[in-house]
Amino acid sequence: MIGRSIWLGGAVVALTVGAACYLVDVGSVSAVSARQEEDITKVLERLEDVSKAFVAVARKVRPAVVHISATRSHRTRGGFFSSPRQYDVTGTGSGLIVDSGGIIVTNHHVVAGAKLVMVRLHDQRELEAEVLGSDPRSDIAVLRVDAKDLVSCELGDSEVLEVGQWVLAIGNPFGLEQTVTAGIVSGKGRANLNILDYENFIQTDAAINPGNSGGPLVNLKGQVIGINAVIISRSGGYQGIGFAIPIEMVRRVVDQILEDGKISRGFLGVRIRDAELLHDVAADLGIADPRGAAVDQVVEDGPADRAGIEEQDLILRLGNRRVTGNGSLRTAVGQFTPGAEVDVELYRNGKIYTVSAVLGDLDRSPGTLGLEVRELTSGLAKRYDYLPGSGVLVSRVDEGGGADLQGLQKGDLIRSVNGRKVSSIDDLGLALKEAGSRVVLEVQRGTQIAELPPVYRYGRAP
Repeated sequence: MIGRSIWLGGAVVALTVGAACYLVDVGSVSAVSARQEEDITKVLERLEDVSKAFVAVARKVRPAVVHISATRSHRTRGGFFSSPRQYDVTGTGSGLIVDSGGIIVTNHHVVAGAKLVMVRLHDQRELEAEVLGSDPRSDIAVLRVDAKDLVSCELGDSEVLEVGQWVLAIGNPFGLEQTVTAGIVSGKGRANLNILDYENFIQTDAAINPGNSGGPLVNLKGQVIGINAVIISRSGGYQGIGFAIPIEMVRRVVDQILEDGKISRGFLGVRIRDAELLHDVAADLGIADPRGAAVDQVVEDGPADRAGIEEQDLILRLGNRRVTGNGSLRTAVGQFTPGAEVDVELYRNGKIYTVSAVLGDLDRSPGTLGLEVRELTSGLAKRYDYLPGSGVLVSRVDEGGGADLQGLQKGDLIRSVNGRKVSSIDDLGLALKEAGSRVVLEVQRGTQIAELPPVYRYGRAP
């Protein structure tokens, strides 16, 4: 009897303890579930905050984004059974109001060659725009519309932009106005894409499609840090790689166009290639990044020559900008105006030197083609048997330069650049400015006139 009572008592105790443990376990599970729900709620709240930031940025910037229509005339070639036909084609793009007085920024390729540019504002007003200036080398154009008190955007600082940072692209892809896409900064300082003469692109995976060109890339503060310009795609649509022009570069181009009506860029006078130091040499010199721009040729009596830069020097820095190759140096030089004095850091024979160079004027320095020119005076025209005013006379050709490779000689007459007639050095400078990197020269030698194969002017010589 006693033994049975003990057994029953033990069973009761066991059941009691088991029940207590079960209640403890249930309580623990409930507590864990509650904590998980609390964590999920906090995560969702943070995500909702990000979503609200996107909404706030879109609301802030969209009123400053415009739709641009550019109408161009095209002419077909005639055939045996048809006559030439002329017709109009209208292309579209995006733009950004940067001043409430009616100043708009877009890409050069959006408005290049247009006979009529129309702008549709956020409130659906349509206005004809005047092209104040356009720069094919950086793909930036400045427009003006006759309107006041417009909503303009806030410009940020692309220099402090970080890879991985959230950005939004706003524009009119495929004619779908006021489209907003989100992504991150995938890379900075992208160059050597052979798209523009001056490349320092911000790379992003925010969807950029045809029609986005000229629209803004903005950070989560609603500040514009770039102008969307280029996509890399096999299909012609979005494939995760888009490029924007940094707003610091845009600022400089816009300011010069508004102040001077044109763009003037510095000229160093070197022919270069990508190169780098040996890693052990770079380590001994305390250089973390061994890349630079190796000098293959120095334009005689040019800014680099006068500064003491020599062939085989490796240029590491220009001013406060690190040089990591051909494109990097070309873009760095292009950020300065003619006459600017800049320090050039270079490596030579195991040591690092710093020299000071006074930059020339790129547009008045045909030496970037590897030649020098003179005005065709009446005396020179008579001497070479050319018609006065028919071109610009070649006075020197640099050995190994682009012009030399195409067979130009001293005494040749440059008659046109990319089909544009030239009769003075000023004409030649303007024609080269508009031509960009691919230059086709029509040249006369004696009584023979010929169009030469393309000379690639800036892709190889800052």
